[in-house]
Order: sequence, then C-alpha cells, then structure tokens
Amino acid sequence: MSNYRKCHTFYWTVFFLVFFSGSQAVSQEGGVLTLGEAVMCEEIKGRKPVNKTIVFSIAARRAICFTSFSKVPDKVIIFHNWYKYDKLIAKVRLRLQPPQWSSFSSIPLKEKDKGPWRVEVIDPKGELLRVLRFSVTD
Repeated sequence: MSNYRKCHTFYWTVFFLVFFSGSQAVSQEGGVLTLGEAVMCEEIKGRKPVNKTIVFSIAARRAICFTSFSKVPDKVIIFHNWYKYDKLIAKVRLRLQPPQWSSFSSIPLKEKDKGPWRVEVIDPKGELLRVLRFSVTD
C-alpha cells in the first residue's frame, strides 16, 4: 500500500471515529454536559459548520473547530486547545449557556502552519472531551 493511501485511510478512520462518537462530562453543578458534535470545517453559515474536513489548504485562510452541546445544564466555560505537532499554539476560552449551545474557534492559516494539528476540547474540570486531528497543506 502506498504512503499516500495509508495516510488517506488513516485520516478517514480518524474522521469517522471523531465524527460519530459522543462525549459527556459532569458540569460544575453536577448536571451532565453533553457534547453532541465536534468537527473541523472551513466556514460557519447559519450557525452550522460548512465544508467539514480534516485537510485544510493554506488557500482556505483559516481552520475552524465547531462544537455543539446538546445538553448544557449550567453556564460553563470550555476550552479549545490548538496544537501544532505537540506544541500548544492557542487556548481559546468559550462560554456555554443552557439548555444547549454551539460555539467555535478558529486560527488563521499561513505558509508556516503546514503539518499535523489537533484541537482538544476540554470541559470545565479540565477533562478531555474530544480530540480533532487535521492537517494543513499547500
């Protein structure tokens, strides 16, 4: 199997695992915070992710991490932690409101940003809810 095909298969496997799994975390007040959807995309239109992807071209100009919580029992803060390789590049604080909430964060894409990335979605207690992996290319 060629390296391209192995890489392509790996990215699609990761995409399906991330896209179809759900996460829950206990909020500060004891209710259950439920992460319904977490995806990488190129745009947000009408509060929805558009052009979901795991490979971003520099021409896209930015990468967006979209998260949607189907249950938010209390006002809480979550984080989108952006990593290039294993270096933390950005830590974005997002406020969620009951009863459900969607939010997103993004980074601008530049030539120097090529390579593997990940976004860790972190709950109010610092627990990992989801990891979204993606790559930046030409």
